[in-house]
Amino acid sequence: MPTRPTVPPLLQEPAPPVIETQGASAQGAAVLAETSLWRYHLRYWHEHRAQDEVIVTASFNRVPTSDAAVSSDDAPGCIDCRLTARLDFSDDGESIEALRLTREPDEAMPAGRWPWADYRASDGAIVDLGNGAGEGEERTYAFDPPAPYWSSQNIGLTWNGLDVAGLQNACASLVAVRNRGLGDQSPGVETIVYRTANVQAPTVVMPRNHWPDDIDIGALGDTVDAALDAAFTTLFGKHRIGQRVAMKLSYCYSLLPDAGSDAEPMVCLPVALHTVQPITAQTSAQVAAELDAWKAATDPPATGSEWVISLAQFPQFDAAQPLLELDRLVYRLR
Repeated sequence: MPTRPTVPPLLQEPAPPVIETQGASAQGAAVLAETSLWRYHLRYWHEHRAQDEVIVTASFNRVPTSDAAVSSDDAPGCIDCRLTARLDFSDDGESIEALRLTREPDEAMPAGRWPWADYRASDGAIVDLGNGAGEGEERTYAFDPPAPYWSSQNIGLTWNGLDVAGLQNACASLVAVRNRGLGDQSPGVETIVYRTANVQAPTVVMPRNHWPDDIDIGALGDTVDAALDAAFTTLFGKHRIGQRVAMKLSYCYSLLPDAGSDAEPMVCLPVALHTVQPITAQTSAQVAAELDAWKAATDPPATGSEWVISLAQFPQFDAAQPLLELDRLVYRLR
């Protein structure tokens, strides 16, 4: 444990931190590689005296405690990101100069990134502290200019660049510790170290990335089989096998003669509906064979035609809510 700046011990037990909010939201754009990205945000209150540190644990891939919860053999393992948050004060103790986060040497960092940080000023405005600076196990987020200290500090932490395949949910817990590792302890004087009860968020939060836009996957492969297989890899990477997805397959064509593939109006015919099932190495080939068989049997109009695949990915822990919904993966027929 590194020695902290010289401040006298505070012989008063701290109040527990308070989790104000936690949430999950889409981060990317309607580009295939970005549709699966999300962010986890945590905001908490604590007095954060110079003698205090708040141990923040952000846990990912927690199995929900509900009767409907399931956990497949391919489900990603739980990751606990544990950070210690302290505030750096001016010499007179009246102003906050920085937020300092530290981690243990082998501590996992979701998506390999430190969180972004912000704080709520006394007038209620949210002030962005950015992604901080520093190497190794410590990160410093400067308050520029320094902020006046007031009785309770409101700190926000945001983990960006999370993917829905490898990191499927999140929740937080907080503990405040007072007087640990102070630098001015006199010989023979025992300092009381206070530790609050663990404050746990009541539920896990999950992203729900919904993209209604057309996303053209034609450039990913010369056949719908190859393009869909590449789309799975783009979305889910090394976690693609075992991802639980539902799909609706449609065939669309234009009502206008000699129309291009993006002409309006379009008629869409349902082809098949796949209920939730895990992706296997054969999934894209099976879908392509199903589409080809339907087309051969139906012989639909070919003007401006395209396959449209609506895809919903469900967590490997709980089937109740999709993590990712792509309404229109489009493969235009040439």
